[in-house]
Amino acid sequence: MQYPSYNLQKAVYEILANTVGQIVFHTVPQSQPLPYVKIGDDIIEQDDSVGDFFFCTIHVHVLAESLPKVKLLMAAIVGALGQDIEVEDFETLESHFIQTVQISESDGITAHMMAEFEYVLQPV
Repeated sequence: MQYPSYNLQKAVYEILANTVGQIVFHTVPQSQPLPYVKIGDDIIEQDDSVGDFFFCTIHVHVLAESLPKVKLLMAAIVGALGQDIEVEDFETLESHFIQTVQISESDGITAHMMAEFEYVLQPV
């Protein structure tokens, strides 16, 4: 069975790096200055009732020194990921931008938003 988690994360990373530059991380270094983009958790669900499909949800976080900066970065990210993306060894059958959520950071200074995307993938 092919499992899409790694290939999806790799595709998302490449798209984000090409969209916002080298501020994209899987794991953010402790001393990383703002702004940065973090690829967050994913949820992979398999549905084989009518074929071999995976419903994949992925979260992307943006942190910056101001809310306008976060929103500008997030707009670029939603434009880049809110469409069919190429995932190695899989065909993207559907892609959906689900939502963004503004998150309050405990320091009261850092602006933070999370975006959620969903893809339906089928092994090729």
